[in-house]
Amino acid sequence: MSADRPVVTHTRLVSAFLLRAACFVLAAGCTTVSPSSPSPASSAAPNQTVQSQVAPSESPVPSEGTEASVEASLDACALLSVSELSKVIGGEAPVGRAIPAAGWVAGQCAWSSPTAAFLMSVGTAASIRSVGDPGVSDARSKLADFEQRVATGGTPRPIAGIGDGAIVADSGVAAYKGDVYLEVVNLRLTEDQMIEIVRLAVDNLE
Repeated sequence: MSADRPVVTHTRLVSAFLLRAACFVLAAGCTTVSPSSPSPASSAAPNQTVQSQVAPSESPVPSEGTEASVEASLDACALLSVSELSKVIGGEAPVGRAIPAAGWVAGQCAWSSPTAAFLMSVGTAASIRSVGDPGVSDARSKLADFEQRVATGGTPRPIAGIGDGAIVADSGVAAYKGDVYLEVVNLRLTEDQMIEIVRLAVDNLE
């Protein structure tokens, strides 16, 4: 038995536990995550275990009774390709896993690699209205709601040139194009990576 085997076993157990915790929170309809501050990709060790990271080797475990809030769900994973993400993130190609959607979310995807991880949630005007909040009834008002929520933990600012509007904050990036709203929760990305990922996803919206 090699001397480093216990470390590998411990890392897999921790990754599996964090995955199940993340999936439980997401399946319960919580789309606001408070991750730790992002660190530059150059400083991340290949096998570093990061709080809230979604392990690529594990499959999400949905909670019972979790269903999409609207009849027509969206494939959030299809908005990004492995080749596009590899160019943005670098290193090993990321893996995308579909996560059960609830609340305003019509589609959700968890992407992860040894050096990066993030969650992408997509909603439509119909899924946003299904929540029943009269103040947040479409994609544009959902972006304003995102800006208000993240302002408590930092200073959000607008990004030019992405869809019909976009906001970046330490915790993530949100944007909308027409009736579609898109939000990325940062688990382990740099700000430039977050912005470019949202730009690609919005450009890939039909």
